[in-house]
Amino acid sequence: MNYAESLYQKIWKTKGTRFIAHKRLEILNQFSIYAISLNSIYVIILSLLSMSHFNKYSKLNPDFLSIITLFLSILIIVISIIESSKNYKAKAESHHQCGKDLNKIYERLIQIKSSYDTDSNSKAEIDKLGLDYQSIIDKYPENHSSIDFKKFLIINKIDPYKNYSNFNLLIIWFELYIPILATIIIPLFIIIFCVIKL
Repeated sequence: MNYAESLYQKIWKTKGTRFIAHKRLEILNQFSIYAISLNSIYVIILSLLSMSHFNKYSKLNPDFLSIITLFLSILIIVISIIESSKNYKAKAESHHQCGKDLNKIYERLIQIKSSYDTDSNSKAEIDKLGLDYQSIIDKYPENHSSIDFKKFLIINKIDPYKNYSNFNLLIIWFELYIPILATIIIPLFIIIFCVIKL
């Protein structure tokens, strides 16, 4: 494999992985907003149920409802602090812009890589594209995660993940999003099955 082909592979994998990272971070950002919003709604529901007029719809007495409300309020604060410190939106945008910048040099490389060994002008331009690649990587210091790269390899059927299926992508999805989804689903189940009289 000559330098042009090696650079082609490197840019293709990096840009693809950056776009996957962008999507992952956007989804995490949305889920964290949902978690904060829905838990806030849960607190409002529990606060209403602890009022004497609505207490007949609750399985629990107002003191227990107050404890659960306090727990959910703390959960909202914790989620807000943790999720805002991760800055998903800015990181997602950085990955997306990096992928777009890499795509520009990738497209140019596709046009000239076949003449790398025979044309000295192409060789010089490909060498420059290699420097451009490194410059772009340095410009966006936030790296994608290993799970983004693994997902890229699975989607594109590249060794060692050539025989992986959509089921493996589903497992990755669960690994990534179940923790934040649990902060939405578990309080909801507690409210439905332990608090509200159906």
